[in-house]
Amino acid sequence: DSLAVGAWLDDTAANNAGAAYLFARQGTAWSERARFLASTADPGAELGTTVALGDGWLVAGAPDDDGAVPGGGAAYAFQLPDPSNVAYCAGKTTSEGCVPFVCTTGSASASSADPFLIAAADALAGQPALLVYSRARAALAYHGGTLCVKAPFVRTPGGTATGDATPCSGHLQRDFNTRIQSGADPSLSVGASVRAQWRQRDPFDPAGFGDALSNATEFVIAP
Repeated sequence: DSLAVGAWLDDTAANNAGAAYLFARQGTAWSERARFLASTADPGAELGTTVALGDGWLVAGAPDDDGAVPGGGAAYAFQLPDPSNVAYCAGKTTSEGCVPFVCTTGSASASSADPFLIAAADALAGQPALLVYSRARAALAYHGGTLCVKAPFVRTPGGTATGDATPCSGHLQRDFNTRIQSGADPSLSVGASVRAQWRQRDPFDPAGFGDALSNATEFVIAP
């Protein structure tokens, strides 16, 4: 029910840096769960030339990664998304014609040193974004799309999407465990169910509101 796909010429992080993708099957339908990039974003690394799945991890080879010596190569291990994390709602089509979608890696935890990454793929490269979260779902018409988290919600800085001049190459990512473990929001306690959605600036938004919206993810905070 899980499929690893390598895309060694993917330019999301840098020219031919490569990427690996995780797809999951529900019934007869396959959907993308996550996109993994090398932490070095080395141009020409060709991450994803080989891929393997097993025991909660995806491993990808990058034969031209220059991290140690030119062309020395590397292998990267990525923790798979917690299967209890659920994607829901619908994103909004951007001015580049794509619909940003949420990917998660790892598990939400109040104590783990491992990251819990909430990312968005097919976003707008070079545009700032916020990660919005709350304790409850919503499905409200908003700015030509759907607001998937219920008020009151919290806006947290998400940074600027990485990518290149290719349409829909933007990638957003935030380690939400740093937010949970910071203590800044007491509601993010063990057992809490959280919903999160990306909102990004889109200067040429066809709906005229100047923003883009991803779908949303729902997860429970573990000890």
